[in-house]
Amino acid sequence: KHMHARGTLQNIQHPEYGELTVQHSPMRYEGVPLIPLKPSSKLGADGREVFVDWLGVPQAEFDKLVQEGVL
Repeated sequence: KHMHARGTLQNIQHPEYGELTVQHSPMRYEGVPLIPLKPSSKLGADGREVFVDWLGVPQAEFDKLVQEGVL
């Protein structure tokens, strides 16, 4: 109960597995709220964001890689 009260352990709702207890950072800084935890995305769900937005791959090239089954 102590770790839940401090926010080190938190319950999150996972779309596939239901309610899960996950570990949050034990670090606490005065005046800084904890970042809410969320379940990870399904494998490949963030591909466009990573390849196009972060890595700068052109959208047409990304679409071609998806169509070819590479991504």
